[in-house]
Order: sequence, then structure tokens, then C-alpha cells
Amino acid sequence: MEELDWYLRRQSGVISCAQARMAGLSQDMVDRRINSRRWERLHPGVYLSADHPYTDEVRMRAAVLWAGKDAVAHGVSAAWWHDLGPALPDTVEVTVRRSRNPGKQPGVSIRRRGLPYPDLVAVRDLWVTDLPLTVLEAAIAL
Repeated sequence: MEELDWYLRRQSGVISCAQARMAGLSQDMVDRRINSRRWERLHPGVYLSADHPYTDEVRMRAAVLWAGKDAVAHGVSAAWWHDLGPALPDTVEVTVRRSRNPGKQPGVSIRRRGLPYPDLVAVRDLWVTDLPLTVLEAAIAL
């Protein structure tokens, strides 16, 4: 369970079902954590450990994790993650590849677009658009 604790510490108590499975939990073990309220379901397949507060950071991480592999935050959401000043919007803005369609989820806005790797950066273990693209998109949005 050391790997599980590592995910939870690194991601402010947020974990995806896929990460929990990689850490060695079976689906039954994940379900028991949910049923016993040790984990709260934030989005399909994304959970928050009960010993962590629900914060804007949790909302942001959960939205990007829910959107799946190669998802990145963009726009004002990314600007907030870069500590540029605006508040995190009520709806977290996430970009996924054009070939992906994760569906709809309350509190998450999905944009389907290809983003070249140089336009992406990992900040505090979360993928977001890099600073120049983030500033441009946030300025347009605001």
C-alpha cells in the first residue's frame, strides 16, 4: 500500500481507479473504500480520500484525472494552477486529444484539440498548458 499512499500524498488525496489498481488494489477493495466512506466519488473513476479536505486543488486534479490519459488543464484554470492570480473557475477547463471523447461531467468543460508537446508542462505533478499559451488563452477568456 506504499504506492497507494504515494499517490494520495502527491495528489492531495485524489486518486483514479486506474491508479488504485496500479497500486495493487482490486476493484472490490476500491468499492469497499467507497462504501465505507473512506473515499468519496468526485467523478466516475476518481475519488478523494476522506482524510483530505475538498479544495480547489482537489477539483482541478479530479477534473484532469477524470478526463483521462493525456488530458491537460487550459485557459483560466491553467492560469490559476500557474499561480497567475485569477480564481479557479467554477468549471475546470480541460483539453483532451481530438480522438478522445470522455463525455460530460458537472464542473468540467472539455475541449477536444491537439496540443503539441512543447505547449504542455507539468506543474506540481499536473499537466497544464505552458505559460505563454496559458497567458494568451486566459487573457482572451477574461
